[in-house]
Amino acid sequence: FVDRIAEAWREDDDSLQFYPAGSWGPEQTDKLLAEDGYHWWPVNGQDEDNVIWISGSSK
Repeated sequence: FVDRIAEAWREDDDSLQFYPAGSWGPEQTDKLLAEDGYHWWPVNGQDEDNVIWISGSSK
């Protein structure tokens, strides 16, 4: 199962979105969710604009 996904990424990685570990992810995810009326919910009571960086991160 995973081999087919990895193979597809090797063939065309234009749609892959990279982002820093511990962040809310790429901006495109917000747009994708918003298209269907959804959004990311805060985790562990944090505000949406207040990302808590993971220990060992450079941020």
